[in-house]
Amino acid sequence: MRASAGRFWRRRSSTTARAALRPWLRPLIEAGLAGWRARCASLPSEGAPEHGCPEPGAIESVLAAAVRDLVVPGFVRVGLG
Repeated sequence: MRASAGRFWRRRSSTTARAALRPWLRPLIEAGLAGWRARCASLPSEGAPEHGCPEPGAIESVLAAAVRDLVVPGFVRVGLG
C-alpha cells in the first residue's frame, strides 16, 4: 500500500507541492526519532532481552540505518529528496 501511495504521489504531485513539503522532511524524521529515543531512554542500558527488547544502543543503530537506507531513499524516490 505505501509503495502504491508513493508511486501515486510521484506521478500526480506538482513540483510546487514537492518543494513546499521538502523543508518539512527533516523535522518529520527528527520528530519520529525523538519518540523512539524517548522510549529508549526509559530502558535499562542492557535492554530487556527476556522481553525481546535489545539494548538502547542497538536500537539507535537500527534507527540510523532505517533512516539512511529506507526513509531517505523513499523520499528521494518520490521526488522529495
